[in-house]
Amino acid sequence: MKFHKYYFGFYEQYEILDDNHVECVIKDTTSNKYYQKSYEFVQDKFSGICLTEIKWSIKDILIIILIVLSIPILIVMLYQSINIDVDETFEPTLILMLSILIHELGHSTALRLFGKKAVSYKFKFKWIFPSIVCDTSEAYMLPNYEKIIVFYSGILFNIISCMILWRLNCLKECIPTLSFIMFNLLPIPLLETDGYNILRYGILRKYNHKKSF
Repeated sequence: MKFHKYYFGFYEQYEILDDNHVECVIKDTTSNKYYQKSYEFVQDKFSGICLTEIKWSIKDILIIILIVLSIPILIVMLYQSINIDVDETFEPTLILMLSILIHELGHSTALRLFGKKAVSYKFKFKWIFPSIVCDTSEAYMLPNYEKIIVFYSGILFNIISCMILWRLNCLKECIPTLSFIMFNLLPIPLLETDGYNILRYGILRKYNHKKSF
């Protein structure tokens, strides 16, 4: 199976992604900026480059299987949580803040699995909740199927945490996280939810890179 390809040349400052020999995404590793140029430009500018093809690996297959299995598990947990009564001692805000941290850990872990990293960690308000958020810019240099994995990995980590609580008969504590998961799956451009990133960068294959170089 063929996906995107990487160029590694003598321009150590740059990392170049070949998109089907039409458009290439170029990353300046010193400034963490991205540029989109034609394949002809890259061939001319970066002569003497070496081509390495990206292929499916056992790791990729196992992660995809885990993602596929997580979807029916999420549906079952949502169904069982419908009739759960919430008492006054319930603290959804605290649980939701913890869920966001677990979510960002999922993104960071997936990036490392694919040889990338979270560019930075920032304290900011994710929507209306204070949290530490990781920069997933490195994901844009990955093949499309790995982009989808990276953007879904935060949700996957949330599902796994809910599964643990579910098996401990604490499904009530999962309600804020389940709501967070469903909201994050919605493709909302303004909030740049994971559903939006999966749709835009993974499935629709649109890039938001600068044209100049």
